[in-house]
Amino acid sequence: MGFCFHKYDIEHKIHLNLSHSAWLVIDDDIKNFSYGEKYNLAGFLNRVFTNFHLEADASIEERFMERANELGDLFSSREFKKVDEKTSNLFVDKILNEYRSALEDKIAKYPKGEGRKVRINKENVSALEESLESEFYEGSVGAYWKAIFEEYADKPIYERERIYFKENVDLIESAISQRKKLKLSILKRTDSQGNEDVVRRFYLSPYKIIQDKTRSYNYVVGYSEELLDDGTRAPKRVACYRISRIDHMTIIRSEIAFIKEDDKKAIDDMIAQKEPQFLVGDVIDIKVRFTKRGEENFQRQLYLRPQTYQKVEGEEYTYIFKCTEIQAINYFFKFDREALILSPKSTREKFMEKYRLAYEKYLSFEQDE
Repeated sequence: MGFCFHKYDIEHKIHLNLSHSAWLVIDDDIKNFSYGEKYNLAGFLNRVFTNFHLEADASIEERFMERANELGDLFSSREFKKVDEKTSNLFVDKILNEYRSALEDKIAKYPKGEGRKVRINKENVSALEESLESEFYEGSVGAYWKAIFEEYADKPIYERERIYFKENVDLIESAISQRKKLKLSILKRTDSQGNEDVVRRFYLSPYKIIQDKTRSYNYVVGYSEELLDDGTRAPKRVACYRISRIDHMTIIRSEIAFIKEDDKKAIDDMIAQKEPQFLVGDVIDIKVRFTKRGEENFQRQLYLRPQTYQKVEGEEYTYIFKCTEIQAINYFFKFDREALILSPKSTREKFMEKYRLAYEKYLSFEQDE
């Protein structure tokens, strides 16, 4: 028997109580994954529930039946033919009961916190009415949703991103398995003045989905051809796109996407040298001199940090990093006066220009006041 909604509750709203830490994660994910769109709590929660509830441990009946089928296949295999059926059933029952108890204990330990009103959409109302999970939550939709989202919030960000963008992930994996190209457009970027960049479109022969070094985000990597304004395609190159920044994507059934083993190895070698988001661009030597405090920050700040570097002998707090220029800009710019780019000169001049523009912006603000 599924969850019941009262006939008078035409809006299908629930009171969702989550721990403070879970709400922090969800609020951050809405900002990170919506990419500039208006904050929409109900839309976010409904999408996550749709994509995640059948795979979640919080769906106890789903997990119980899945484990029962696995054990049934195991004990019916040739290795267990000599075990009599009664003994097999005892083993299966014991394992299943312990598994079920562990799942129930997990949901019972979630702490109370802050409650918010959430409207459930029609698709999820139908799923809940047909769900077999009601008995584990005493018929409370709010309790079931709490377990789903406490579990979701406890996952690392790259797994949460895969859940929220499940449609993109499934489409990419389907294209890879079928060896088909993808046609995709990259999400518009809007600056503080409301100006939008031109949407860029690409044909992609996908190789695989990867995460960055800190396992923060998911990227699809492969051979890309940009679709130009005149309808032609730019030369093929290795490229990588963050899954959450893809605006629209379709499989091109008429185009084969075959990547040779040698090409796959070449892509893997590039990934080993660079972070996924910096695959485009030549690897160069960036010489940097830190202050003492800057070197301490460098040892702590791992996100976007170049993977290959060495300390320069005889020069205090000085290192040579092997990375692309754009990675150097993205990583070292936040160090401010605690890091000085020594070479190449062209990169140092770009840092000088960025700092100069920032200084002028602050100066003009002071004058306006």
